[in-house]
Amino acid sequence: MDSLRDLCRTIDNTLLRQDVSVVEVEEFISRSVEARFRTVVVPPWMVAHAVSMTENSETGVSVVVGFPLGYHPLGVKLTEIDHYMKIGPGVTDFDVVLNLSALKSGMWDYVESEIRSLSDRLSDRVFKLIVETPLLSEYEIRKIGRICAGVDGLDYVKTSSGFCGSPTTEDHVRILAETMMGEKRIKVSGGVRSMADLERFVVVGGDVFGTSSGLSIIKETCPVL
Repeated sequence: MDSLRDLCRTIDNTLLRQDVSVVEVEEFISRSVEARFRTVVVPPWMVAHAVSMTENSETGVSVVVGFPLGYHPLGVKLTEIDHYMKIGPGVTDFDVVLNLSALKSGMWDYVESEIRSLSDRLSDRVFKLIVETPLLSEYEIRKIGRICAGVDGLDYVKTSSGFCGSPTTEDHVRILAETMMGEKRIKVSGGVRSMADLERFVVVGGDVFGTSSGLSIIKETCPVL
Protein backbone atom coordinates (compact mmCIF):
# COMPACT_ATOMS: atom_id res chain seq x y z
CA MET A 1 0.00 0.00 0.00
CA ASP A 2 1.27 3.49 -0.84
CA SER A 3 -0.08 5.13 2.29
CA LEU A 4 -2.04 4.57 5.47
CA ARG A 5 -5.03 6.27 3.86
CA ASP A 6 -4.93 3.90 0.90
CA LEU A 7 -4.76 0.95 3.29
CA CYS A 8 -7.77 2.13 5.29
CA ARG A 9 -9.80 2.61 2.12
CA THR A 10 -9.49 -1.12 1.40
CA ILE A 11 -10.89 -2.26 4.77
CA ASP A 12 -14.51 -2.97 5.70
CA ASN A 13 -14.04 -2.96 9.47
CA THR A 14 -16.33 -5.56 10.97
CA LEU A 15 -17.92 -6.21 14.36
CA LEU A 16 -20.55 -8.96 14.19
CA ARG A 17 -20.00 -10.80 17.46
CA GLN A 18 -23.23 -12.25 18.79
CA ASP A 19 -22.65 -10.90 22.31
CA VAL A 20 -21.46 -7.41 21.43
CA SER A 21 -22.95 -4.51 23.42
CA VAL A 22 -24.25 -1.19 22.15
CA VAL A 23 -21.41 0.63 23.90
CA GLU A 24 -18.84 -1.58 22.16
CA VAL A 25 -20.44 -0.99 18.77
CA GLU A 26 -20.54 2.77 19.28
CA GLU A 27 -16.87 2.86 20.26
CA PHE A 28 -16.04 0.65 17.29
CA ILE A 29 -17.86 2.97 14.87
CA SER A 30 -16.22 6.08 16.32
CA ARG A 31 -12.74 4.62 15.99
CA SER A 32 -13.48 3.33 12.49
CA VAL A 33 -14.66 6.76 11.34
CA GLU A 34 -11.53 8.32 12.82
CA ALA A 35 -9.40 5.80 10.90
CA ARG A 36 -11.40 6.49 7.70
CA PHE A 37 -12.10 2.86 6.95
CA ARG A 38 -14.00 2.14 3.77
CA THR A 39 -17.09 0.94 5.66
CA VAL A 40 -18.19 -0.45 8.99
CA VAL A 41 -20.15 -3.69 9.33
CA VAL A 42 -22.24 -3.94 12.50
CA PRO A 43 -25.10 -6.07 13.87
CA PRO A 44 -28.17 -5.52 11.69
CA TRP A 45 -30.31 -4.00 14.43
CA MET A 46 -27.74 -1.17 14.78
CA VAL A 47 -27.43 -0.28 11.09
CA ALA A 48 -29.59 2.86 11.35
CA HIS A 49 -27.51 4.03 14.31
CA ALA A 50 -24.32 3.34 12.37
CA VAL A 51 -25.63 5.45 9.49
CA SER A 52 -26.26 8.37 11.85
CA MET A 53 -22.79 8.01 13.40
CA THR A 54 -21.01 7.89 10.03
CA GLU A 55 -22.92 10.79 8.47
CA ASN A 56 -20.64 13.38 6.82
CA SER A 57 -17.64 11.06 7.16
CA GLU A 58 -15.62 9.10 4.60
CA THR A 59 -16.83 5.82 6.11
CA GLY A 60 -19.90 4.09 4.71
CA VAL A 61 -22.04 1.34 6.20
CA SER A 62 -22.13 -2.21 4.85
CA VAL A 63 -25.08 -4.40 5.75
CA VAL A 64 -25.30 -8.18 5.72
CA VAL A 65 -28.24 -9.94 4.04
CA GLY A 66 -29.19 -13.60 4.39
CA PHE A 67 -26.47 -13.78 6.98
CA PRO A 68 -24.65 -15.97 7.81
CA LEU A 69 -26.05 -19.15 6.19
CA GLY A 70 -27.53 -17.79 2.96
CA TYR A 71 -30.36 -20.27 2.45
CA HIS A 72 -33.12 -17.76 3.15
CA PRO A 73 -35.76 -17.71 0.39
CA LEU A 74 -35.07 -15.05 -2.22
CA GLY A 75 -38.14 -13.09 -1.14
CA VAL A 76 -36.80 -12.81 2.40
CA LYS A 77 -33.46 -11.52 1.13
CA LEU A 78 -35.23 -8.94 -1.02
CA THR A 79 -37.33 -7.86 1.96
CA GLU A 80 -34.15 -7.39 4.00
CA ILE A 81 -32.70 -5.29 1.19
CA ASP A 82 -35.84 -3.14 1.01
CA HIS A 83 -35.68 -2.59 4.79
CA TYR A 84 -32.14 -1.25 4.61
CA MET A 85 -32.84 0.79 1.48
CA LYS A 86 -35.46 2.70 3.45
CA ILE A 87 -32.79 3.80 5.94
CA GLY A 88 -31.28 5.86 3.14
CA PRO A 89 -28.11 6.28 1.07
CA GLY A 90 -25.93 6.04 4.17
CA VAL A 91 -26.27 2.28 3.70
CA THR A 92 -23.68 2.12 0.96
CA ASP A 93 -22.89 -1.59 0.60
CA PHE A 94 -24.85 -4.84 0.70
CA ASP A 95 -23.01 -8.09 1.49
CA VAL A 96 -25.44 -10.86 0.53
CA VAL A 97 -24.84 -14.54 1.27
CA LEU A 98 -25.18 -16.93 -1.66
CA ASN A 99 -27.64 -19.81 -1.36
CA LEU A 100 -24.93 -22.42 -0.83
CA SER A 101 -27.53 -25.16 -0.36
CA ALA A 102 -28.82 -24.54 -3.89
CA LEU A 103 -25.26 -24.46 -5.25
CA LYS A 104 -24.37 -27.76 -3.56
CA SER A 105 -27.56 -29.23 -5.02
CA GLY A 106 -26.31 -28.40 -8.51
CA MET A 107 -29.13 -25.89 -9.04
CA TRP A 108 -26.98 -23.52 -11.05
CA ASP A 109 -29.90 -21.90 -12.91
CA TYR A 110 -31.55 -21.07 -9.59
CA VAL A 111 -28.28 -19.69 -8.22
CA GLU A 112 -27.77 -17.45 -11.25
CA SER A 113 -31.39 -16.30 -11.22
CA GLU A 114 -31.14 -15.35 -7.55
CA ILE A 115 -27.93 -13.38 -8.11
CA ARG A 116 -29.51 -11.50 -11.00
CA SER A 117 -32.63 -10.69 -8.94
CA LEU A 118 -30.47 -9.38 -6.12
CA SER A 119 -28.41 -7.33 -8.55
CA ASP A 120 -31.54 -5.77 -10.07
CA ARG A 121 -32.72 -4.69 -6.61
CA LEU A 122 -29.27 -3.28 -5.71
CA SER A 123 -28.63 -1.37 -8.91
CA ASP A 124 -27.67 1.87 -7.14
CA ARG A 125 -25.68 0.37 -4.23
CA VAL A 126 -22.50 -1.65 -3.93
CA PHE A 127 -23.42 -5.33 -4.20
CA LYS A 128 -21.05 -7.95 -2.78
CA LEU A 129 -21.97 -11.64 -3.05
CA ILE A 130 -20.60 -13.91 -0.31
CA VAL A 131 -19.83 -17.30 -1.88
CA GLU A 132 -18.10 -19.19 1.00
CA THR A 133 -15.05 -20.39 -0.93
CA PRO A 134 -13.81 -22.49 2.06
CA LEU A 135 -16.82 -24.77 1.53
CA LEU A 136 -16.46 -25.05 -2.25
CA SER A 137 -14.42 -27.31 -4.52
CA GLU A 138 -12.18 -25.75 -7.16
CA TYR A 139 -14.76 -26.64 -9.79
CA GLU A 140 -17.49 -24.90 -7.79
CA ILE A 141 -15.34 -21.80 -7.22
CA ARG A 142 -14.66 -21.55 -10.94
CA LYS A 143 -18.30 -22.19 -11.85
CA ILE A 144 -19.67 -19.52 -9.50
CA GLY A 145 -16.89 -17.16 -10.58
CA ARG A 146 -17.91 -17.50 -14.23
CA ILE A 147 -21.55 -16.88 -13.34
CA CYS A 148 -20.69 -13.81 -11.27
CA ALA A 149 -18.45 -12.41 -14.01
CA GLY A 150 -21.48 -12.25 -16.30
CA VAL A 151 -23.89 -10.50 -13.91
CA ASP A 152 -24.20 -6.75 -14.49
CA GLY A 153 -24.44 -4.74 -11.29
CA LEU A 154 -22.55 -7.21 -9.12
CA ASP A 155 -19.52 -5.34 -7.84
CA TYR A 156 -17.59 -7.80 -5.66
CA VAL A 157 -17.39 -11.51 -5.04
CA LYS A 158 -16.67 -11.96 -1.33
CA THR A 159 -14.86 -15.09 -0.26
CA SER A 160 -16.49 -15.83 3.09
CA SER A 161 -18.91 -14.75 5.79
CA GLY A 162 -16.22 -15.51 8.36
CA PHE A 163 -18.73 -17.80 10.08
CA CYS A 164 -18.28 -21.02 8.08
CA GLY A 165 -15.59 -22.50 10.31
CA SER A 166 -12.68 -22.51 7.84
CA PRO A 167 -10.49 -19.63 6.63
CA THR A 168 -10.15 -18.24 3.14
CA THR A 169 -6.89 -19.33 1.50
CA GLU A 170 -4.66 -17.72 -1.10
CA ASP A 171 -5.67 -20.47 -3.54
CA HIS A 172 -9.35 -19.55 -3.16
CA VAL A 173 -8.61 -15.94 -4.10
CA ARG A 174 -6.22 -16.88 -6.89
CA ILE A 175 -8.79 -19.22 -8.48
CA LEU A 176 -11.50 -16.56 -8.33
CA ALA A 177 -9.18 -13.94 -9.81
CA GLU A 178 -8.11 -16.26 -12.64
CA THR A 179 -11.69 -17.20 -13.41
CA MET A 180 -13.23 -13.73 -13.36
CA MET A 181 -10.30 -12.07 -15.18
CA GLY A 182 -10.95 -8.64 -13.72
CA GLU A 183 -14.67 -8.60 -14.52
CA LYS A 184 -15.48 -8.36 -10.79
CA ARG A 185 -13.46 -7.23 -7.81
CA ILE A 186 -12.75 -9.55 -4.90
CA LYS A 187 -13.43 -8.92 -1.23
CA VAL A 188 -11.39 -11.23 0.97
CA SER A 189 -12.92 -12.13 4.31
CA GLY A 190 -12.41 -14.92 6.81
CA GLY A 191 -8.76 -14.97 7.80
CA VAL A 192 -7.49 -11.39 7.38
CA ARG A 193 -6.04 -10.70 10.82
CA SER A 194 -2.72 -8.96 10.17
CA MET A 195 -0.91 -6.77 7.67
CA ALA A 196 0.93 -9.87 6.45
CA ASP A 197 -2.41 -11.58 5.73
CA LEU A 198 -3.67 -8.56 3.83
CA GLU A 199 -0.50 -8.28 1.76
CA ARG A 200 -0.48 -11.95 0.75
CA PHE A 201 -4.09 -11.70 -0.39
CA VAL A 202 -3.34 -8.54 -2.40
CA VAL A 203 -0.70 -10.49 -4.34
CA VAL A 204 -3.21 -13.14 -5.48
CA GLY A 205 -6.01 -10.73 -6.40
CA GLY A 206 -7.74 -9.29 -3.32
CA ASP A 207 -9.12 -5.76 -3.67
CA VAL A 208 -11.05 -5.09 -0.46
CA PHE A 209 -10.79 -6.82 2.91
CA GLY A 210 -13.39 -7.65 5.53
CA THR A 211 -11.85 -8.01 8.94
CA SER A 212 -12.56 -7.56 12.62
CA SER A 213 -8.87 -6.65 13.04
CA GLY A 214 -8.85 -3.39 11.09
CA LEU A 215 -7.56 -1.24 13.92
CA SER A 216 -4.77 -3.64 14.88
CA ILE A 217 -3.74 -3.91 11.20
CA ILE A 218 -3.31 -0.18 10.78
CA LYS A 219 -1.44 0.01 14.10
CA GLU A 220 1.12 -2.34 12.59
CA THR A 221 1.69 0.32 9.93
CA CYS A 222 1.41 3.34 12.22
CA PRO A 223 1.99 2.34 15.86
CA VAL A 224 1.17 5.82 17.24
CA LEU A 225 -2.51 5.46 16.32
